[in-house]
Amino acid sequence: MRISKKRGFVYGSLLFLSFTLSACTSNEESASAEPYQPDDTEEVSKKDDEPTQEEINAKLKEEATQASFVELNSDSAELDKKIFIDGEVAVVLKEGTLGSFTVNTEEKEGSGIYTVNDYSMMDQVTAGDKVKVYGTYSGKAEDGSPLINATIVER
Repeated sequence: MRISKKRGFVYGSLLFLSFTLSACTSNEESASAEPYQPDDTEEVSKKDDEPTQEEINAKLKEEATQASFVELNSDSAELDKKIFIDGEVAVVLKEGTLGSFTVNTEEKEGSGIYTVNDYSMMDQVTAGDKVKVYGTYSGKAEDGSPLINATIVER
């Protein structure tokens, strides 16, 4: 029986060794493959006619109109309308990059509460901050308040 146990051990070791060597061999072959080189016909750089983010922001500020809570809270409000609001951050709903928060505003018709998705990549706002938010009306938030997708948040 001792001889068969030794043979089993030797065969098992040889089998393991052969799998290990075959795995190493296939990795060496794939590592020696030539790296990807882009074709000259591929477009690599940004188009010259595309506006910069600064130009997009300037155009938004120029075209945005003061939001009306009464209008945006109705079911007939125009989606993607360029708007701005002035107010105070009430609650930070999600912190960090691409966060969200609510803003309380005082308007002609009374006060309003807006939910803002912050795509501005600016520093995090905190409750109590006075902000001016530029963006587009995007329907209703989960709580029923008007939702603004903001690309500019000024303090």
